Amino acid sequence: MQDELLKPIFIGGTGRSGTTILKKVLQQHSSIVTIPNELRIIIDPDGILDLFSALTARWSVNRADVAIHRFDRLISKCLKGPLILHIVMQLKRYRLWPLTTQGYYRILSGFGDDYVQSRTDMLMEELISYQSSAQMIQTPPYQLRPTVYESGPFEKEELVELLRCYVNDLYSNLPGKKGATYWLDDTPFNILHAVELTELFKDMRLIHIYRDPRDVVSSYITKSWGGDDWEQVAIRVAGIYKQWHWIRTKLSSKQFIEISLEDLSANPKRTLQKICDHIGIDFEERLLNIKLDNTNSGRWKQEIPSTALDTVHRHLGPFISENLSKP
Repeated sequence: MQDELLKPIFIGGTGRSGTTILKKVLQQHSSIVTIPNELRIIIDPDGILDLFSALTARWSVNRADVAIHRFDRLISKCLKGPLILHIVMQLKRYRLWPLTTQGYYRILSGFGDDYVQSRTDMLMEELISYQSSAQMIQTPPYQLRPTVYESGPFEKEELVELLRCYVNDLYSNLPGKKGATYWLDDTPFNILHAVELTELFKDMRLIHIYRDPRDVVSSYITKSWGGDDWEQVAIRVAGIYKQWHWIRTKLSSKQFIEISLEDLSANPKRTLQKICDHIGIDFEERLLNIKLDNTNSGRWKQEIPSTALDTVHRHLGPFISENLSKP
């Protein structure tokens, strides 16, 4: 672990709102390191936030055991895995595999699978005070020698240090950009966990990137995971906006900034200067190397059927008005 920790930058949004393209732009900065994929292991179910809760405020003997097992399994899912899984994923890529497969495959491989596993093993040693072969009510059935982990409860400050160092070491192990001072993650639903993230990363900076909600719905509907009913997708997107509006009241103005994908595309230098000022880094001209003129702005006009348009507007109306009126 390096003496001075990298500072975190979180990009978030509704999904399909520009988080990926913004990361591609910002990762060109000399002070920022990131990986090709969304990190996910912090906010996703069984990730670091769940682990933190189970070992502090919501601690119990069995909750701690379950949380550690689940976190360890989540990390394993995020690595390359056995050869058979690699073959299955290749078959799925070419639409030759009919069954579902877990989507975490290789998302942490950018850090180096061996390093991720060794650093996770180190974290497990720091968290687990004792392990035994035993059976508890939450133990999965039909195991010959199930392992039970004893862990916690931890003081919050102590666990914050362990978990923050764990994430920091992953990013610090990335090759290149030795002068970097920030790491960046673009998992979209970061905005929905912003309050919890500030507890772990007090010096974090959050960037909420938004776009016309109707374009978000149009983009969602094209994805296998996005839903297949216009009204239900609109309800989902409206729910994300409602939750974010409540969460941002809990944050200080120094912790987050909101920018639109449309502004990023139309006025990239001005928008990126604003983002750099928020983060606390100098603007670099290299950030303008990514073309931003293909954001599909206004796609909803061609894609949302006339029969569904009134319904979509009914659910998203307040958020359409707010987003279009922001400076």
